[in-house]
Amino acid sequence: MEAKKRSTNAEVELRVTHIYTLLVNSAKRRDILNDDTVQSWALTHDAIDNYLQKATDLIKQESRFDRSYELGKAMARLDRIFAKSMKVQDFARAIQAEKARIELLGLNAPSRTEFSGRDGG
Repeated sequence: MEAKKRSTNAEVELRVTHIYTLLVNSAKRRDILNDDTVQSWALTHDAIDNYLQKATDLIKQESRFDRSYELGKAMARLDRIFAKSMKVQDFARAIQAEKARIELLGLNAPSRTEFSGRDGG
């Protein structure tokens, strides 16, 4: 009886990355099981499910973010777009960048406030 060969760390990483890509591209479990590359691995469904879980965990980790860091990056991008647009006198694009910046910061006041309810109308 032949002993099972254990996957190397590099093989595991490649497999998880492949399944991760399939998941990000909206593949379902059955699509993953039928994928040519996955089938070439000649693994059991349980083994593939383990890789699927690892890829799912990676996707969940990516949903965690530092709000102030992401806000800072977005602001820096918009500031750069604004400055470059002004430099080439592309005022329409500069205005778009400024509007996006204002919205990002929540500085855009509502255009109209409606009151409803018992005393509001």
